[in-house]
Amino acid sequence: MAKRYLKTIRDILDYAIEQEIEAHKLYKHLARDVEKQELREALENFAIDEAQHKLRLEGVRDGQIELSPEEIATLNLADTIEGVALRANMNYKELLAFAIK
Repeated sequence: MAKRYLKTIRDILDYAIEQEIEAHKLYKHLARDVEKQELREALENFAIDEAQHKLRLEGVRDGQIELSPEEIATLNLADTIEGVALRANMNYKELLAFAIK
């Protein structure tokens, strides 16, 4: 696969949109495979969140939405969480850690 260069804000937003699409697909796929109903529901909700993130990023990219400085700032949650291996029998805490990472 060729290395991808993100040179413009549009490139970055397009890449972020692609990542939201992939996350949505992943959560939908995982929701079909988990045994626990509460985890299935959480994954389905994560998928909905990713779809909403995609729409928001498209709005920013297309000039329909402007982000405030507060929205641009990050909480750096992913930096404080250890990676979790994906398993069909994850508990909710592990699922959240996976989703944040």
